[in-house]
Amino acid sequence: MPEPDNENEKVQDAIAIHNSILYLIESRIPLKIEFPRTRLFWTTFLLEIKNIHHESFLLIDNVRKFETALANRPDAEISLEFREKSGVPCSFRTKVIKCTPEGIWTEIPKMIQRIQKRQYFRIEPPMGSEITFHRQGGKQESARLLNVSAGGGAFALKRGIDLSVGDLLPEVELNIPADARSIIFLIPEATVRRVEKDYDYERMVIAIEFTKIPDHTRKDLLAFVLRTQREIIRKIGR
Repeated sequence: MPEPDNENEKVQDAIAIHNSILYLIESRIPLKIEFPRTRLFWTTFLLEIKNIHHESFLLIDNVRKFETALANRPDAEISLEFREKSGVPCSFRTKVIKCTPEGIWTEIPKMIQRIQKRQYFRIEPPMGSEITFHRQGGKQESARLLNVSAGGGAFALKRGIDLSVGDLLPEVELNIPADARSIIFLIPEATVRRVEKDYDYERMVIAIEFTKIPDHTRKDLLAFVLRTQREIIRKIGR
């Protein structure tokens, strides 16, 4: 989700980082784990801090097919996202040491980023979710919706369709499967805020902000996002 007004706080104090990790472990807070610059992600938990030969390591719960994906990532770097007790979104990066039946072993992160002003929580919508929009000249395009919030979203666009930061996308429609029907959100205008190459697929990832959206539509979209978030947490709860 595009967030041009965010102010990030970098937590680099070792004791503060240690305490944050202990809170995540003890509270069983779910985290999103992903490989940077890809769309490969899972939901997992932190298990414990392991001290071996005077060194500390972070043990993360195993996730399906992670080790296979790791084999194609020579830098072994992963990113983890979570929300503090106060609701502030946070993230950190670390390096995977090894994968065992016990879990995913990583280094202790040296920094945690607190996203101070994230206004809207973002979710990955159900498979089959699409976005339709009009380009300048009136041509209509459709793409796979990758994430969405009440403030914006991101979608995967095949190569050959040129979009640039600042482009206006009128008549945006989000089509999200829900049980036996679809939920439709109509947004009069969105603005392209970020254009990134996806390193694992022949496509571009486009992040947009909903710059013209009726209050009732934003309210309905926010309610959908929060409802979906609660369902995800309930399903993965242990």
